[in-house]
Amino acid sequence: MNYPYEAVSIDFFDTAPVKFINKVEINCSPESIFNVFEDGSAWPKWYSEIKEVNWTSPTPFGVGTTRTILFNTTTINEKFICWEPAKRCSFYFESASAPLAAAFAEDYQLIDNGNGTTTFIYTVALRSATELMDEDVFSQVFEKATTSLKVYMESIS
Repeated sequence: MNYPYEAVSIDFFDTAPVKFINKVEINCSPESIFNVFEDGSAWPKWYSEIKEVNWTSPTPFGVGTTRTILFNTTTINEKFICWEPAKRCSFYFESASAPLAAAFAEDYQLIDNGNGTTTFIYTVALRSATELMDEDVFSQVFEKATTSLKVYMESIS
């Protein structure tokens, strides 16, 4: 079964009732990190919950691009609402095989520190569909992904 999610705009990262924000400094350029974001085969190497990423739009990617993410138990269809190479990309869930939230979006910001390092800010914003959602579990997953991206990028740089 496929559950629809609310379409959101970039403003959702300011207005969402639930937000998780993680930040880390990575010893590599924002261009290198963004290249990994564009490489579907790289995601499972640093985001352990992801098993497969399939871009469903042709290159070049941009606003409106879509992709499907396969997790262990869930498949998610995403649509990009921001695409600024080497700076920022953001998407929301269009639908998923599980009703994780009413609205769910992720924002990946890269800030060039000018000294060979990049600050990565990973924001997840959502509107819960139920009060049964375990925010602590979500928080741990997003924090782990942030740290794992740093470890992965520094291992290949």
